[in-house]
Amino acid sequence: MTEQAPPSVSRYAGPDETPAVREEQFTLTGSLIVRTRVSAGYIWLLILATLGSYAALVAPIGISLSLRVQELAAGNEEVLGYVVGAGAIVAAVSSPIMGMWSDRTRSRCRHRGRTRSSARSR
Repeated sequence: MTEQAPPSVSRYAGPDETPAVREEQFTLTGSLIVRTRVSAGYIWLLILATLGSYAALVAPIGISLSLRVQELAAGNEEVLGYVVGAGAIVAAVSSPIMGMWSDRTRSRCRHRGRTRSSARSR
């Protein structure tokens, strides 16, 4: 459980010069958690950066896969659909299983969901 501290107002150096609200919370061990609200423009920038990086990584893979399938099975364009579909099915089945396995894995750094600072404070 965390205790809520009253939000404090800090100066925000944005284009509209509005103050940002900082939410401060304390954990049971006394560690301070500070969350500063960000603007909608910042969130859209993150979304566009993520989409751009996915496009930069997936486009060469898709092109090289289609060229390889065309080289191996010339005249059978539907083979590319079978290959991509089989990969999607394997990913849909294996991702939740690997996620459950990862959640149950323990290491010397404790549970994977904890950060380094919270692991040190215990």
